[in-house]
Amino acid sequence: MKRFTALLIALALIAGTVGCPATPPTDPEPTPPVQYNLTISSTAGGSVTTPGEGPSTYVQGATVDLVATADVGYRFVEWTGDVSSIGGVNAATTTITVNGDYLVTANFEELTPVQYSLTISSTAGGSVTTPGEGTFSCEAGKTVVLEARADEGYRFVSWTGEVNTLRYATESFAKIWMNTNYVIAAEFEELDQGGLFAGGNGTEMDPYRLADWHHINNVRLFLGACPSKSQMVGSFHGTEW
Repeated sequence: MKRFTALLIALALIAGTVGCPATPPTDPEPTPPVQYNLTISSTAGGSVTTPGEGPSTYVQGATVDLVATADVGYRFVEWTGDVSSIGGVNAATTTITVNGDYLVTANFEELTPVQYSLTISSTAGGSVTTPGEGTFSCEAGKTVVLEARADEGYRFVSWTGEVNTLRYATESFAKIWMNTNYVIAAEFEELDQGGLFAGGNGTEMDPYRLADWHHINNVRLFLGACPSKSQMVGSFHGTEW
């Protein structure tokens, strides 16, 4: 009897085990992606416009675009810092692969303006008062104002030399655009005062006489050549037309 009871208990245990489903295994928690910080800055003269400046977080292996933009008067030089995974350290537009915490800096430098020489002289009978005479260093692309003044008894004729970019070459007040080295001269000539007027010597007793428009133009040139026009006006007091 005892043996029979024990057999029944064993069969019941076996049946219970066979009838119950096995408990499924539990899936492991997913491993979060590794992340790193990329901190970007710039020197004076420009900025990093993509992705911007400051710290940002990226997953390991991310490729990040870098764009450095120079200010006016500056140029991009290079990326410095943790640059081992930057595509081109001398390129303003490049990429970086984030495989660690990185600090990178965009470096800029001020451009040195191109300089050209302007050499100015004059013939006898006057001088260049602005900017003066001699050799001057001028920034490329700049416009230089020129002013020539005749001595008494002379008149300005024209600017000569390398005057291809000079405006108003036949005027004593002119401008020259600097795009290379230039050598120019102000040319003057002596007035033929005997042929300026139809007659007279400019005194109150014998004023100058004007016969036609040529003499009127001569008066304009004569007055323009005089350093003190107010002193010459009296010479025409009582002029006969």
